[in-house]
Amino acid sequence: MEKPKIFLTGATGLLGSHLLIELINDKKAVLALVRNIEKASEVLQTTLSWYGLKANEMNDYVRFVEGEISDVDLISECLEGIEIVYHCAGLISLFNEDKWEMLKVNAEGTANIVNCCMTQSVKQLLYVSSVSTMNKGTGGEISEDLFTKEDTYLSAYAISKRAGENEVWRGIEEGLNAVIVNPSVIIGPSEKETGTIALFYRIKNGMKYITTGVTGYVDVRDVASICKQLISKKIYGQRFIVSSENLSIQYFAIKIAKKLNVNSEFKMAPFWLLSLITIGNGLRNFLTGKKHLLNSTALKLIENKSYYSNDKIVKVLNFKFYSIDEAIENTITKLKLNS
Repeated sequence: MEKPKIFLTGATGLLGSHLLIELINDKKAVLALVRNIEKASEVLQTTLSWYGLKANEMNDYVRFVEGEISDVDLISECLEGIEIVYHCAGLISLFNEDKWEMLKVNAEGTANIVNCCMTQSVKQLLYVSSVSTMNKGTGGEISEDLFTKEDTYLSAYAISKRAGENEVWRGIEEGLNAVIVNPSVIIGPSEKETGTIALFYRIKNGMKYITTGVTGYVDVRDVASICKQLISKKIYGQRFIVSSENLSIQYFAIKIAKKLNVNSEFKMAPFWLLSLITIGNGLRNFLTGKKHLLNSTALKLIENKSYYSNDKIVKVLNFKFYSIDEAIENTITKLKLNS
């Protein structure tokens, strides 16, 4: 394998693994930072198989290095001779008590990547952030222009990702060629039963209640393609919202249920009931130390109504998104959820 010119973090995650597939299909040599090489190889072989790729194709184009983005010396060594960095790694949590760990990974880790990119003269950096950092206080459609305004509420996760963005903007001011993408809720197949994948399984197993929230959704294949295209076209010093459709959580769940051929008649969970459950979960967390997914942060997210504009990325790349129906179908088919 030729010496890699591309460095990828977060290679085993939903987006990172699909971006790796894009790069392998382009026959690009990649150096991928992972926490455990053996586990990463197993996860990625499964992901590659979903798209008709074989293990030897990964071995031909991917070299793994084991470590953490907190290890500055390792990152600096990895970036010697690297021209392009895709920084997809990040820690996601709905629990505010994880704030400091998220800041360490999402902010300090990104600062390490930015600093090492500059000292090693990396030509291009793409940073994957989140729409959670965007302003939600206007009530209208959210665009890239709103990120500088103070938000009425940011979760601990959003605070950590915004801090990571600030490190990238600092790098840009100091001459680094970098671009930021802010994906909405990413839909796609993953072996990890977390996030949207957990919702697929809950619906398959007879989930009965839903909430009134609205947010943006996007196919993981689109996010991976956009990341690659922004780098290919050498677009720097900007951010791009990456979102296909704005849907209510209820409508999104109904779409999944119909594709799974299961009950799609969900009951609307009243806010007062969710609030009581959240208070109870908080008390149990305090007394037992056990975390519950329905907490104050999660409640704000699932009740919030956020509409995201994709006008900028569509115009710049002349991009056509997969529909959310196609994203759901791809996820169900790859995971064999109908079998």
